[in-house]
Amino acid sequence: MLLLLETPQNVRFSTLILEVKEVKGEKPTDYRAFLIIGISLIAVGISLISAVGPAFLGFLACGVVFMAIGLANRDKWAKSKSSMRVRDEVA
Repeated sequence: MLLLLETPQNVRFSTLILEVKEVKGEKPTDYRAFLIIGISLIAVGISLISAVGPAFLGFLACGVVFMAIGLANRDKWAKSKSSMRVRDEVA
């Protein structure tokens, strides 16, 4: 059982975290990263399956899912790239 005591320091720290999240706002999702992670997981999954055994089939499955998400949202790649560039110029 986890017991968290609400001390003034904890309350101030959690308030600070909430304020920082509100200031930053919501970042756009980079679907290109999903594709890259998917390709990497597929490669790791194939390597581990051939070296160790079928216990690492989960890596391959996760890689396929990540890659499918990235490819399904290919039309949003340019939008996320341009919004990242604008965000970097503002900072």
